[in-house]
Amino acid sequence: MFLYRMLFFVFFLSFFSVKAKLDSISTDEVVITAKKIPIDLYSAPFSFDIYEKEQINNMPVQSISDILENSSSLDIRNRGKSGMQSDISLRGSSFNQTLIMLDGIPINDPHTGHHSMNMTISPDLIERVEIIKAGSSKSLGINSFSGAINFVTKKDTENSVNIDIQGGEFGYYNLGLNAAYNYKNLNNLIFINKNGSDGFTNNTDHQSYQFGLLSNYKGENSKLSLNASFANRMFGANSFYTPAYPNQYEQTITQNISLTGEFGSKFKNKSSVFYRSNYDRFELYRDFKDAASWYADHNYHLSEQYGVSSNFSFNSDYGITSFGFDLRNEEIFSTVLGNPIKKIRDNPYDDTKFNKYANRLNSNIFVEQNYKTDKFNFVLGTSVFNNSDYGTYINPGFEMSYRFNSNKFFTNLNQNVRIPTFTELYYSGPTNLGNPNLNPEKSISLELGHNYFSENININSTLFYRIGENMIDWNRSSDTVKWQTNNLTNIDFYGLDVDFTYNFHSKNEIINIKNVKLNGMLLQSNKKEEGNVDSYYVLDYLNYKVGFSTLIEIIDDLIIYYSVNLQKRNGNFLNFTFSPEIITDYKEIFLSDLKINYSYKNANFYIDINNLFDEKYFDIANVPLAGRWTSFGVRYSLK
Repeated sequence: MFLYRMLFFVFFLSFFSVKAKLDSISTDEVVITAKKIPIDLYSAPFSFDIYEKEQINNMPVQSISDILENSSSLDIRNRGKSGMQSDISLRGSSFNQTLIMLDGIPINDPHTGHHSMNMTISPDLIERVEIIKAGSSKSLGINSFSGAINFVTKKDTENSVNIDIQGGEFGYYNLGLNAAYNYKNLNNLIFINKNGSDGFTNNTDHQSYQFGLLSNYKGENSKLSLNASFANRMFGANSFYTPAYPNQYEQTITQNISLTGEFGSKFKNKSSVFYRSNYDRFELYRDFKDAASWYADHNYHLSEQYGVSSNFSFNSDYGITSFGFDLRNEEIFSTVLGNPIKKIRDNPYDDTKFNKYANRLNSNIFVEQNYKTDKFNFVLGTSVFNNSDYGTYINPGFEMSYRFNSNKFFTNLNQNVRIPTFTELYYSGPTNLGNPNLNPEKSISLELGHNYFSENININSTLFYRIGENMIDWNRSSDTVKWQTNNLTNIDFYGLDVDFTYNFHSKNEIINIKNVKLNGMLLQSNKKEEGNVDSYYVLDYLNYKVGFSTLIEIIDDLIIYYSVNLQKRNGNFLNFTFSPEIITDYKEIFLSDLKINYSYKNANFYIDINNLFDEKYFDIANVPLAGRWTSFGVRYSLK
């Protein structure tokens, strides 16, 4: 009860903060670029979280997914360390229902959402993270079923060479090098990164590397951005997909190439061409060790997606009009997923052949009208989505906000759709069975919220409701062994988000608390597991998550970041640590992280301590995660 009272206290506090002025805040300070029409922070008619470069640099992160842990709206379910595999859930969604974007370009993997966070860049290349907490298929297309996360890369960098060397417990190491070179209006950033560890327990070792080029050109009325990047991950996958086989292993190879152009001043156009591939080698028995007689070979998959998008916008007396299209082809070559093919394709990464294939074409056209005054902002739009397998879906929506003094009230209502992944359609294994007759999921999302901004205090509070129809889940009855995908579940999620930030501006000669942040989410659904039918994903969500963080500066060059998170997951699971297995309720988890930074001239020395109090826990049932993990590092910049 204390947790509920605390969150509701912050929620109602925001509504009593109505007399302060917004004189000290510029509405042009931060712009959210994830939407088709970029919008300033203080007019946005939806809930969001923003993490800027300075915040990210002060966090104890080893991967991009670690940045997201600080958002109370997100459930980051890690398998392993250093972002080897992370599932992202937003306000009770499944890991397939949140849109993931890199510089505004969707990168969700059609094979499975398990691979959507297979990033080809490292955290030090991220300029900003934008989290849109409400579904928005009207402008962002499919996969923004529950919301969207946009990772924005660095664009304007000084001529420099930057080296990052880090080492820690369990044989962990991280080696990073990037070099920025500017020539007239062209900015180039070349990077390479390698990390690995021996693992904190059996079969949790990993090795990975990333390299690539980020290139940006800025003209008078034009911009061009190129991202050409590559990542290779190899990791022990202890119980990743089923605890019945703990000695799993996986390798993923991801390539990302995109070119984006922005043109015009009055009549604007933003267009992109893109290609992304993800290769997945999955071994149920690592190196065939102790393999069962029926296990003939590993699983091999190569998913590819490529396409073009274009967005046009112009100003008139009626506001900003935006319209455009997205065209994307998705395909997979596999030894397991898809339909049999006559012309077998060679596997470019291994001495095997692909004998199955699936393909689909997604097209989306959209139009939005944004009418905005000094205080009022109204957005009305719709999209028409067509898939070559599932036909046409229309997704309308509106968003509205009103500002006065330091306050903003907002509401939005959007209809959303998501098509099944290739895994949900075709997978067949010893414990899982796909369903080629699945239909798309649908949702209607509603938000009602309030923001309060002042020089010292920011308070954000949102009530949300999402109606889900034809929800896809892996189900099984008590008398069957295999989990199978079905459109069995209609389920609604509803709850409350609150965020409170206090920024200190006083200056002390020795110790300065720069800010204190408190956030939380309460989440409920209208469904529970019924009868003898078990749910694998849909009913496995966080009931609540509360976070606290603070940033403290000692003297001028020593900065301490400290955070705690308290969370409790809904329901129970079949616990394989007992023999025979028993049904166990999820326990409340308390996690704490610490980072200490010391800067001297061009060098930065730091200590990261994750899971400071050595909590024994897991994000996914029966998949062990590390206890306390300490690492030390130094960054040096040559300018």
